[in-house]
Amino acid sequence: MKFIWLFLLWPLASEASSMNTLTLYFYRSPVKLNWNTPGSLTRTTLLSGSKDLLRGQENIALGHVTVKLECEDGSSLHTAMTQEDPMESVRLLTSGNIGLGILFHRFAGRLENREEIERRLVRNRNVRFLKLALSGLTCSRLMAYAREFEVQGHSRFYGLPLRPRKGEGAGCSAFGMSFLEVAGVLQASPLREASTRWSRSLQVPNSMIGTPERGVPLAALALKPGHWPLRASEKTTPLFFWEPNRMYDWVGEQLLMGASSPWREITEGPHNGLALDLSSIPTPSEPFFE
Repeated sequence: MKFIWLFLLWPLASEASSMNTLTLYFYRSPVKLNWNTPGSLTRTTLLSGSKDLLRGQENIALGHVTVKLECEDGSSLHTAMTQEDPMESVRLLTSGNIGLGILFHRFAGRLENREEIERRLVRNRNVRFLKLALSGLTCSRLMAYAREFEVQGHSRFYGLPLRPRKGEGAGCSAFGMSFLEVAGVLQASPLREASTRWSRSLQVPNSMIGTPERGVPLAALALKPGHWPLRASEKTTPLFFWEPNRMYDWVGEQLLMGASSPWREITEGPHNGLALDLSSIPTPSEPFFE
């Protein structure tokens, strides 16, 4: 309960904004990830993680998504899901020999606070964003959702495939997408078509997922040839997730082509993004969590 007030800010009523906005910031990974093969993914992820560490461990080795909410009643937040211990991944891949099981692992997680996010935002130029205008009622609903997410303890778990509205925890991108779902704007606006470009689905070979009985050494994984899966007959485990780099690239494509109605190009300091008015979309009433 006490953590909520680390990322919620309640200014004086006279300072309240006249707008209600949800902004998703998309951070590009330090090194472009190559998802073509398990080996190429492993190698580029290791390079990206090393570069992230040299930058001061910004926790964006796979890209990142943060959520900013500003409501006309004066309430606001800027937060994101992240790992409690970024080095846990390294231990699992090296001494744990978890292999591609790392893609399914449920890590200890936490919510980032406003201060650390905004420090990163100032020094990182590879950021693009979407700013969505909402109704006051929808903005208040999202603020309530953020509170409940923390109060119910869902922020304690972090992982790529975790589904936040099922109470499983969340990765950073799934956490951001859950705000669009709770706002009711994902299926009833131009975001529906856009979001089809933001996800990735894989069939992960079970032979590359380490178990206590059969580990998958990091070196073997990094040198593994072939695609997903290696053979048509190979047993696999499906993986679906929202990818920050695809979100970042999609915004860049729209900006390069010249944003057309109903999108608008906007800037915030050194960062470029897109704005969309969704304030006329009705506020949903279904429960936050299934």
